[in-house]
Amino acid sequence: MKRSLRTGIVVAMATAVLINLLTACTLIGFSVLADSPPPLAGTYQYPSAGNTSFRKLIVIGLTSTDSDRTAVENAFMDQFLTAGINITGSSIVLPTGKVLPEKELVEQAIRRGNYDGVIIVEAINIRAAEVSKWLPAWKEGCRSNRSEFLERTAGKEKAGDPVSDWIRLEIGLWDVKKSAKVWSGTSGAIDRYDLAVESYVAARSTAAALRNSRLLQHN
Repeated sequence: MKRSLRTGIVVAMATAVLINLLTACTLIGFSVLADSPPPLAGTYQYPSAGNTSFRKLIVIGLTSTDSDRTAVENAFMDQFLTAGINITGSSIVLPTGKVLPEKELVEQAIRRGNYDGVIIVEAINIRAAEVSKWLPAWKEGCRSNRSEFLERTAGKEKAGDPVSDWIRLEIGLWDVKKSAKVWSGTSGAIDRYDLAVESYVAARSTAAALRNSRLLQHN
């Protein structure tokens, strides 16, 4: 009788320990999932990346308004600085308005700041919210990339772009020394009125993707 009681107590204690252990593991799993940002809709790393990693970045937002530009850049600064990455928004070192189409001013700011990497985030109009309708063309465009450094900031007045209900964020990382794009990414479809909020999601996902690709140096 005593032996059965003792055995029952041991089994109950072991069961309680197992339940607590499983609960702790479950909570840890949920925590890891909560800390993992959703992946971008697409990413592409160019051969020009090599073994390069970047220690000081500037982010340039190309949007239809100055307020959207600031919102996008603030989101990327917040998420990259949180991840321990040195980054500055162009709206801090370059005035708002029509300055971004002046390529020389942008290049001067990059040289003065001694940035080794430039992240350009462009809000691009899309016709459909379904990723499957435009993502294949985006991937093909990455493989046949012929872009020049800062060409998207030069000679293009973003405010003149036609307005669409849906946009996506085209994200490019450029090597200043090589004047070459080393990485591209794109968000999924975003309601343009949710741009400020969705920029934080895209920024966090971008920081994670670049970190996993070993393209960033932590402070």
